Amino acid sequence: MQREIFCENLKRNSQLTYSEDRIAFEVEKALTPGSLWGYMDKGGHIVVRPKYHWAEEFRNGLAFVIFLNEDGKYGKSAIVNKLGEVVSPPGFLMQNFYGDYAVAALGSNKYGVVNRDFIFVIRPEFENLIPQSAPYYSVDDAWSLHNNAPLFYYASKNGTEPPVVLSLRGDVLFQLPKGINLRMSTPYFRDGVLFCRLGSETVYLNLKGQKVDAPYSNLSKLKSVTFRQVAPGVLMKTIECSDEVYKQAVGNNSCTRP
Repeated sequence: MQREIFCENLKRNSQLTYSEDRIAFEVEKALTPGSLWGYMDKGGHIVVRPKYHWAEEFRNGLAFVIFLNEDGKYGKSAIVNKLGEVVSPPGFLMQNFYGDYAVAALGSNKYGVVNRDFIFVIRPEFENLIPQSAPYYSVDDAWSLHNNAPLFYYASKNGTEPPVVLSLRGDVLFQLPKGINLRMSTPYFRDGVLFCRLGSETVYLNLKGQKVDAPYSNLSKLKSVTFRQVAPGVLMKTIECSDEVYKQAVGNNSCTRP
């Protein structure tokens, strides 16, 4: 069923995300380059006028937004309710929720983790605090990432101490290898192991912090053959090969087709 959307300058290529009777929508700015985000109801009527630099979909009645500074650039982030009212405390620098937890900072730019009542469950004492989302294997999984609590957090208090992996309660699970810089390269979790970049080298860790072999590296010695986990315990084998017809079709002589 088609509905008319009551909004001028709606971006034709805007991806309208619908959740909890609200649709995040994007419009072109009237006088300056760029766009603004707002919310409408399922009937296409504007509920929150376009005023955000970015707006996420609603989960449990709350949404993550980023405001514009006076100069029209990336500004403060906050959590709003369905009327567009800011419900996160003044002075909090918010990040998006993963399940019931969100990374947040006070004016000191020290990060911790708050629950949905904006009470710190991990004290704000970290220069870097990065959530590791649960693994996903499909488009549906990817869309629902923020519905689930993170697996853990990568954290560092300063530039002299090695970074660590924290539990959801803030307990140190294990220390990451010395030399990892969370600002430059954040580890990530895939195929059951942590991928940690140390300069030009990649170190692989299990969830006890012990070094392990690269996942599935023993399945093939060829760089053109890779394996990727597409579901728990299910691998997809990809063979990269040249295809002259494919190259001519896309007009790129350096491309390959899996």
